[in-house]
Amino acid sequence: MSDKEIEELVKQRLLEDMPVPVSENTRKEIAEKLPLAYQAFHEKREFKEGQLVEWKEGLKNKVRPRLREPAIVMELLKTPEFDKERDSGTPYFREPLDMIVGVIEENEGNLLCFHVDKRRFKPFEA
Repeated sequence: MSDKEIEELVKQRLLEDMPVPVSENTRKEIAEKLPLAYQAFHEKREFKEGQLVEWKEGLKNKVRPRLREPAIVMELLKTPEFDKERDSGTPYFREPLDMIVGVIEENEGNLLCFHVDKRRFKPFEA
């Protein structure tokens, strides 16, 4: 499934969920998680090319790397890239893609590279 197909599914799901208010239990869970996610998102990390990294907990927003999958920093971009095809109704709108990470494709063993927002990553923990 491509990133565009996943984005469309997420959009559709968001639209389906919008009219229904969250339950009281869910509301409390979200209220507990938001400050932690905020703190993790704003925790600054310095990375270097060749370093192994992984998603910070609760901040994964792309298909690859998968959760807990090690990735290697291929390049740190001086000027972030922005996906110009996304609109403000998606979580990708104006997301600064300032790091390129590589992962190994399991079936073929090929290196795949992805542009990501480095604020969502932490050093890999074995």
